[in-house]
Amino acid sequence: MLIFLSVTSLFSVTDKDNAQVTADRFLEYLINRKAELLYEMFNDKVKDQISVENMSNVRNQMESLLGPYLSKTPSRAELTNGSFICYSTLSFKNGNIKAGITIDDLGLVSGFNMRPERTEYLYSIPAYADTSKFAEMLIKFGQAPFILNAALTLPISKIPSPIIIMIHDTGPQDMDASIGPNKPFKDIAWGLASRGTAVFRFNKRTKQYPVEMVNMEDSTDVYDEEIDDVNYAVNFLFDNAEMYNIDKEQIYILAHGTGITFAPKIAVESGRVAGIVSLAGMARNLDVVLTDQYEYLSLLDGVIDEKEQNQINEFKRRIRNLYSVNFNISTPTDSLPLNMSARYWKSFLDIKPLNDAVKFGNKMLFLQGTRDYQVTLDDYNLWKNTLNNKSNVKFVSFNDLNHYFAAGDDKSSPEEYHKPFKVDVNVIKTISEWIKE
Repeated sequence: MLIFLSVTSLFSVTDKDNAQVTADRFLEYLINRKAELLYEMFNDKVKDQISVENMSNVRNQMESLLGPYLSKTPSRAELTNGSFICYSTLSFKNGNIKAGITIDDLGLVSGFNMRPERTEYLYSIPAYADTSKFAEMLIKFGQAPFILNAALTLPISKIPSPIIIMIHDTGPQDMDASIGPNKPFKDIAWGLASRGTAVFRFNKRTKQYPVEMVNMEDSTDVYDEEIDDVNYAVNFLFDNAEMYNIDKEQIYILAHGTGITFAPKIAVESGRVAGIVSLAGMARNLDVVLTDQYEYLSLLDGVIDEKEQNQINEFKRRIRNLYSVNFNISTPTDSLPLNMSARYWKSFLDIKPLNDAVKFGNKMLFLQGTRDYQVTLDDYNLWKNTLNNKSNVKFVSFNDLNHYFAAGDDKSSPEEYHKPFKVDVNVIKTISEWIKE
């Protein structure tokens, strides 16, 4: 869906190695948001068709659609129609982009083509899921123009079942929270339904309507991103409980990662939520959490090099802009973390999940993996300290589990998310037993 520019050069490039070096430099500038340097790499024909601002938007769109950047492969040049086109793969948290950079005979960029990589994986049913005990149906819900695809996983039961609505972590995500070959939300849904709890999961707007959401990114906020859709889901299930054999007095919310920022607010304001499950729920301020993540990832190889330190410093500069007394709705997007708009950040910072959780009168369950580097035991303990006077709150930590509650031995890293895993069965059991308490 992302094809920013595709121009075929008619000139011949005789030096394959130089073409690859040029393409790699082009992608490095793109990744590091050096739009002016990018622009200077184009030949005159391309410069007539595109602007520096366009190039800034290309990088922003990538992260808006696929989440934080992770890595790239070295360029590989192929001679096509008399020109060298250099191919590379850019990896982001939620997917890959295939890049093709065309180099002319003067060593200038005469075109580029970028598109999301589509990879289909065969889903492996977890050992703890018994498909004879539930049925799953695909439905649509929400409000135009953002009607979303969703899945209802319903236990085969003569009595109404409790139901959990799943709230995603940050970034564009489908109903399964797919990452690499893994579908952690589907694992949880099928595991819980096998034990008598129905599950409702849905695509985020940023996943199902990426172009529309990017086009209106300066006017969107956390309500557009997910809060409104969770509210639609709560009301939809409450109003249609009899049709789907659901116990409308037992509608729960399960939130992963930053999703817990919204869950207590939704629950308090709705009045229809029986309880909240937090999976690796963020409690500390976002600036602290994200800075810790940047530094952790930079240190995975044992040292923070100059490039990594510059990236950390740039991120901290953007964080300072976010918390500055001068921050307002007109603060430029490219000066803020993750290139999200000032309107979005204001709506995010206005929500106080710890305060909302204190107000919530029904039961809550907080689950945490000790290998999680994205949301750590510091967050888990902050929830504990804030809610220690509430008798209806339960805390459970799991040794050796990461952010997706998958087991491992070594330090957790983004790479392990792209290896096959299953959500640990003990997580499924804990949630199921808590609901029945």
